[in-house]
Amino acid sequence: MPKLQEEETLMVSSPPTVCFITPPSPFLMDERVFPALGILKVAATARQQGYPVEHLDLNGVGNAAEVAGNHAQNTGVEVFAITATTPQLPAATEIAKVLHQVQPDCRVILGGPHSTLTLAALKHSTRALVQWLS
Repeated sequence: MPKLQEEETLMVSSPPTVCFITPPSPFLMDERVFPALGILKVAATARQQGYPVEHLDLNGVGNAAEVAGNHAQNTGVEVFAITATTPQLPAATEIAKVLHQVQPDCRVILGGPHSTLTLAALKHSTRALVQWLS
């Protein structure tokens, strides 16, 4: 193993903090009835892997995008993971838009049932199209 010179330093970067966001569910009569366990499981796994995590639960919050933007601006978090069911997608999209306005270089990851099923449908359609063209 090579020895480091006095002026050389070993730069070890720590993993970025990931803010997991649950968008509001205004289509439910009571948004607090069904806790978002899926995103909390992913956050727990990320934490076990050494990532610092935060959870921003926006259920019941009328100005969710504004709250998310304020959080991003005040904490400096640069990686956001948003879960969304199909009816939550408009709110998730608005949150992502505000996050990029506040922090243009941030990463926004969309997950949850909607994005998972959409990707699966895209893969299935692409395979069917390739077979049809062959």
